[in-house]
Amino acid sequence: MRMKTKYLGLRGKLVFYLLVPSCLMIATLLYIYNDDLDEALRQKYVEEAMLASTKLQTAISSIEILQDQKTLQKIIDEFTTSYPQYRKINIYGPSHNPLVLASSDPTEIGNVPDGWDLATLFRGKPHIHEEVKEDQKIVELTVPLILKGKTTAAIGLYIPMDSKEALISYLRSRMLLMGPLGIGILLVVLYMMVNRMMVKPVRRLVQHTEAISQGNYQVRVPVKGNDEIARLGQAFNEMAASIESFRLSEEAKKEALRKLSSAVEQTADHVIITDKEGSIEYVNAAFERLTGYRKEEVMGQTPRILKSSKHDQSFYENLWGIILSGQVFRAVVINMKKDGELFYEEKTITPIRDMQGNITHFVSTGKDITQRKRAEEEVHLLQTMTLVISGSKDLHAALGITLRKVCEATGWILGQAWIPHPDGTHLECSPAWYSSTQGLEKFRTLSEGFTFSPGIGLPGRVWSSKQPAWIQDVTLDTNFPRAPIAREVGLKAGVGIPVLTGDKVVAVIEFFVFEPREEDERLVKLISAVATQLGAVIERKQVEDALAEQAVRDDLTDLYNRRYFSDRMKEEIARADRNGHSLALLLCDLDHFKSINDHRGHHVGDEVLKAVAKSIQESTRGTDLVFRWGGDEFVVALSNATREGVLIAADRIRSGASKTGKQA
Repeated sequence: MRMKTKYLGLRGKLVFYLLVPSCLMIATLLYIYNDDLDEALRQKYVEEAMLASTKLQTAISSIEILQDQKTLQKIIDEFTTSYPQYRKINIYGPSHNPLVLASSDPTEIGNVPDGWDLATLFRGKPHIHEEVKEDQKIVELTVPLILKGKTTAAIGLYIPMDSKEALISYLRSRMLLMGPLGIGILLVVLYMMVNRMMVKPVRRLVQHTEAISQGNYQVRVPVKGNDEIARLGQAFNEMAASIESFRLSEEAKKEALRKLSSAVEQTADHVIITDKEGSIEYVNAAFERLTGYRKEEVMGQTPRILKSSKHDQSFYENLWGIILSGQVFRAVVINMKKDGELFYEEKTITPIRDMQGNITHFVSTGKDITQRKRAEEEVHLLQTMTLVISGSKDLHAALGITLRKVCEATGWILGQAWIPHPDGTHLECSPAWYSSTQGLEKFRTLSEGFTFSPGIGLPGRVWSSKQPAWIQDVTLDTNFPRAPIAREVGLKAGVGIPVLTGDKVVAVIEFFVFEPREEDERLVKLISAVATQLGAVIERKQVEDALAEQAVRDDLTDLYNRRYFSDRMKEEIARADRNGHSLALLLCDLDHFKSINDHRGHHVGDEVLKAVAKSIQESTRGTDLVFRWGGDEFVVALSNATREGVLIAADRIRSGASKTGKQA
């Protein structure tokens, strides 16, 4: 049955499952009651015939049927008219020699009846005989005719059996009995079929739907057949599979997004996401750690909050031109933290497009390479400092170059230098200084008027300790005399580094920034390394200058020698011509010097020469040059002096030398 209904629809199955059981039930009933039907039909006709025979018997009970046959025939004719369903009615008698005494068929009168059961008749029982005539079943009922208590004759009724009428009559008679039973069976069958075909499948659909609503997307409805419910189940399974696939896809996307978000949050590179106009919509934790800005502070801002002064406007115009054209921007960018500190980053900015290809956002990633760049700059700084300082003409020039290079490499905004006074009592401000910003001239001017004794102020502390000193906020330091003016111009953190040649401090360099800062050991080491190089160069130059000085100095008097006179005079003459001023030469010698050597010895003569040389130097200006020409002869060069000034200088030199000679 299952194979036959596999391709039927739900309606077809209902019809099939209702029609087949009904037909089977009817066939079964007909089979079961087939024999009963014939018996019922016979019983029906017998009952009707018995009733008819009773009426006929009543009609003829008043006559003598054996003598008055005419009256008997009349009664039969009238009875036939009243009961047309009887094919034929016969009166038989007498009992001992039965003949047809009267009949609705005249040809039957006088004939001997077929199938006469005399014994049955005499016992007062009816006789039933069936025969087929002209393809029709005929039931002959012979009923004893009892008159005056005796069976004197018999009545024969011939009844044609009508099958259609009999069937209708039978079914009508059985309907009251079999109807409720059949209806009940049909209802049971209908319930079973509906339960099997509709209720159970629908219940399974409901159960699986509830399972899906609870998050179990792997359930599937068992599908049998190809009816509407089966197709609904198949559609449900396809829907569940689609939901499961979508769920898995969404879960995979969520998992991928979670991993990506986790990776972005945990990456060392800082990430910024902006809209097309540059408004910040997202920053990761690395951004907060690097820049010092909290996420809440930058939402809705633009990356311009990180902008430093290290890039000009054309740099940013080029950046926007690249990313708005859909290209990826890559460069090393110098930005500024919240506290003002500069940092280097390898910047990559990538445009993000929507499904239509329009740029909607930009993703900016930055790798902090500050340490690497500073290390590179430090190496470069240390490599170039020696050459640059070596080319300086004097200490102040070397200090100026050092201050500028350190500020450029570290981002500190002000650098100054201090040098010990020749008498070693205090530090004086060197002409060398550097500032990367405007507005610090007032602090510089004030510093030029300061001197620091050992241990006083930042330079004095460094000078006395010969060690670096760091002040987190100079405006709060009690040993920083310049604190009021530093507060006025906005200076905060300060660091001082000694410049040593051997164990001697030849200079102190100091640097400042606008914000308070904790001590930076790396920065201190860098500036100390630069100071060490500077000290080594200064020491070398001092040695070189000493050697050069020895080459141009007279060993005895420490005056410039005759060899240096020729070279120096060329410079002085050129300078006098260039500046348009005068240059005068005084030639001096000692009278009777030979007699001193002869009578008192050369050692006394040497002392006289040294004393005279010292007297001449003391009698001249600082800009004048004194040379020992040889023996007891000296040359004095006076630049930018008038005639009267030269005469006065000559008289002063002669007077001083004369006094010295007499004392000797």
